Order: sequence, then C-alpha cells, then structure tokens
Amino acid sequence: MALVRRFVLASSLARLLQREGGPADRLVEAHFPARSDRTQLVRVERGRASLILRSAGPDGQESEEAVEVPLSHAEALVEVASGTVAFDRTTLALGTRVAAVLDRFIMPQVRTARLDQRLQHRPRRIRQHRISAAPTRGQRA
Repeated sequence: MALVRRFVLASSLARLLQREGGPADRLVEAHFPARSDRTQLVRVERGRASLILRSAGPDGQESEEAVEVPLSHAEALVEVASGTVAFDRTTLALGTRVAAVLDRFIMPQVRTARLDQRLQHRPRRIRQHRISAAPTRGQRA
C-alpha cells in the first residue's frame, strides 16, 4: 500500500522545483457542486478531456471513474461549472523508491503549490532533536 504525503509550498519554491523537474503539463479541472456521496469534475489535459466521478466506497476508500468526452463538450462543461482551477503538473523523482507530483496553481491566482509525495514503503520514524543555543554575549540565558 502506498503512502501519500501532501505538502503546501510557496510559489517561488515550486517554480524552482519545476525548472529542475523538466516539462510540465497544463491541466484544467472544472468542479460541479458536490453531493454527499460523490464529486463530479471535468479534467482537460494535453488535448484530452475526461468526465470524472469520485465516490466513497463501502470500505471508505475513494474510487474514481473517468470517461473520455470530446473537447467541445468539455469546454461547454467548463463554462457552466461552479469552480475552475488550472495548474501545471510536474513529476519529480526524489529517490529510487519515492515519486512526487508538483502542482503549481495558475488559476485562481494563489501563491502556493501542492507537492504530493508517494512512498512505496512506510518511512522510518524521524527522531526529533531539541536545539538549544548557548546565550551569546549581551543576552540573558
């Protein structure tokens, strides 16, 4: 089972990572009002469009079904959607067994990005160290 970690990054750091990671793909997602049992959206990427239905299964896991739709239909659905987001997606390799996906948001204009790190194994626990600095001259302890 893969473990996914999600981080929010500053846009400037995302641009640096994107520059190192290679070419990015532009994605547009148009979301429709959510219902208690499912979420619907249209995703347009690289000349393809998909209508996506996400729903929670009986075991609590989220399932996703995607059906390809013509671009003209997708463009019409984007126009009537309640919310639209556009982002550049870059795939990064962070080691031999660690993959990450960097999403830098273009629309709406926000100054953050999202980094999803996908681990194929459980990470070791990181020990926390306490850092204490000795007082310098002129400071009280």
